[in-house]
Amino acid sequence: MWGRLWPLLLSILTATAVPGPSLRRPSRELDATPRMTIPYEELSGTRHFKGQAQNYSTLLLEEASARLLVGARGALFSLSANDIGDGAHKEIHWEASPEMQSKCHQKGKNNQTECFNHVRFLQRLNSTHLYACGTHAFQPLCAAIDAEGFTLPTSFEEGKEKCPYDPARG
Repeated sequence: MWGRLWPLLLSILTATAVPGPSLRRPSRELDATPRMTIPYEELSGTRHFKGQAQNYSTLLLEEASARLLVGARGALFSLSANDIGDGAHKEIHWEASPEMQSKCHQKGKNNQTECFNHVRFLQRLNSTHLYACGTHAFQPLCAAIDAEGFTLPTSFEEGKEKCPYDPARG
């Protein structure tokens, strides 16, 4: 029995052990061309948004409401998707408490970059609420945010396994 199966088994093992052509190419040969290129001169007429937060890294575009939701360090923003620079944005301040920042620093984390609440997850929960999670100084927290009023609730839930602890992840 093994006499007939041995050539088949050997060919399967050989086929799976040999990397394909794309795996053998050096990284410098891979196409890293951006999908869209805009010359610098064309940027002069673009609209910009600059809030009082840092590290705008989490984005959620809601086409139905024409809103761009932005998660940042210590804040969430709701911008008009049609004109992000119109000045009519809504903002939620969601900082880690000084006590949480102190605990984070005592664990050896950097109190200049890591011991803050970095919003890392934004998702529509239902027709009235958004679900957001932040690193919260290495103690992740999540909240159901009232989408209409764009306000934080009074209660939060633990964000373990929903949000990374480290702001450099996710």
